[in-house]
Amino acid sequence: PYFIYELNETTIGYFRTSNWDDTSCYIGMDIHKKHRGQGYAKKAYREMMCYLKKKYKIKTFKLEVLDSNIRAINLYRKLGFVQTKKEVYKDEISIFMKLEGFNCD
Repeated sequence: PYFIYELNETTIGYFRTSNWDDTSCYIGMDIHKKHRGQGYAKKAYREMMCYLKKKYKIKTFKLEVLDSNIRAINLYRKLGFVQTKKEVYKDEISIFMKLEGFNCD
């Protein structure tokens, strides 16, 4: 499912989730260009992961990011994600990351 993220009644982006099982899912966010670089992503990810943890009992969050997306990789590391593997697709390298035991406090 997709989840719309709003700030002050303005849609600034959305979350997409996939590959659900009983305790984990993949998560990703797209923020509208005019709202990027303003610090919303970290807050949005924390809120969304807390929501998924409380409502759906998700314990492990996973994601995939291109190694060229340094800004996103730094954000994910600040949130506590760790790299689990790398895969090469044609000319791009994908980094897979995982976060277990996310704390909503």
